[in-house]
Amino acid sequence: MKLRNDPRLYWSLAALYALGIFLLSANPKPPEPAVMTTMPYSDKIAHFFLYLFFGYLLYAASLKTKFPSFKSVEMSFLIGTVYEFTDEVHQYFVPGRSCDYLDFLVDALGISAGILFLMWKRGEIYKS
Repeated sequence: MKLRNDPRLYWSLAALYALGIFLLSANPKPPEPAVMTTMPYSDKIAHFFLYLFFGYLLYAASLKTKFPSFKSVEMSFLIGTVYEFTDEVHQYFVPGRSCDYLDFLVDALGISAGILFLMWKRGEIYKS
């Protein structure tokens, strides 16, 4: 089996990415680019794009596992939202961080956008 088609590669990438999210969440003051400190809602924008890529990776891994496409969508969204829920709860216990329901909603939107983007890219959603 070629490495490119091996589902373990894709699940490993998703797991490494989740580890990166965890490490950022464990930091009481995660690094921010200077431009993000002056933008309104910059933390929500960061959450959205962070989880957009996570949703993309999860959906790619699910597809390589050969689940039917609709099951891959459900599985990717479920894994992503359960992970982001645990991440928000984890932040509650980190000094200087908080558990924010708006972050949870924005993360879920990001996961959905990542899944939809890959669906669109694969031609599963009509391209005009």
